[in-house]
Amino acid sequence: MIEITELIRPFEQGVTRPYLCRASDGKEYVVKGSSTTQRGLIAEFVCAHLAQCFGLPFSKFGVAYIDSSLIKYASNDNFWEQLT
Repeated sequence: MIEITELIRPFEQGVTRPYLCRASDGKEYVVKGSSTTQRGLIAEFVCAHLAQCFGLPFSKFGVAYIDSSLIKYASNDNFWEQLT
């Protein structure tokens, strides 16, 4: 599991309202939250696994953990609503 340590910025485009975040490994990741809906997140996760099983080219993926205090004290109040 990837632990997010910094919320950098939201992306301007995308219905799922993804965010650019930095993780404890120092890498940047695109993170999606509840704006995607639970059903949407599950569908993306399952599709990503299927693509991987079939050997299709696909970006690396995983589950990210964001501590609620990181979101709560972020400069953008919408983080809480969109990433929880």
